[in-house]
Amino acid sequence: AIRALMARIWEVVFNIQPEGNNKSYVVQLSVDGKRSGIPTRALKVNDFLQRNSVKLKEGDIVEPSVDTDIDADDFRINVYRAKPVTIIDGTRRIQALSAATTPRAIAAQAGVSVHAEDRISQANPKDVLRDQVLGSELIIERATPVNLNLYGTPVTVRTHATTVAELLKEKNVTIAGSDTVMPVANTPITNDLQIFITRVGTKIETATE
Repeated sequence: AIRALMARIWEVVFNIQPEGNNKSYVVQLSVDGKRSGIPTRALKVNDFLQRNSVKLKEGDIVEPSVDTDIDADDFRINVYRAKPVTIIDGTRRIQALSAATTPRAIAAQAGVSVHAEDRISQANPKDVLRDQVLGSELIIERATPVNLNLYGTPVTVRTHATTVAELLKEKNVTIAGSDTVMPVANTPITNDLQIFITRVGTKIETATE
């Protein structure tokens, strides 16, 4: 009975269990801005967190992942707590919790798909009640999709350009003297606009089957 009691005290005080893994490692745990060195015989990150009563909430990030093996001294575990964020995507307002540190990573963690050409900015709301924003504010400016047909090769591009001429300059499309552009260069960019660039001697035909 005394031996069992001593084993239990050893487990509670030092967070070490005599059964299972024979090796004890010191883990450097960082959570809520505080770092501490804790000896453990836990085999996995998740097991270690449970033994130390570190509860994970929605949106929290653990590095390394919870299924990582603990196999060395000074093994570092970082827990980043999620914070509320309001994502404004056009007319959509999405409230989420995220511990990510970059705007694109926050959008990805919230399940919002963005393209490389989309612009994302992050700021703190000036008036929380008026703007109905929870936490920080993430604003997504979507690029406009355009269907570009370059000498018979169709490709979909996305842009923040306002005219056809600006788009061609942005995408580094060089127009030769004999090339034709349809519609004309000063045409405003709209969703799914069809732009054809053709060369003398090349004919573009569209057929529906």
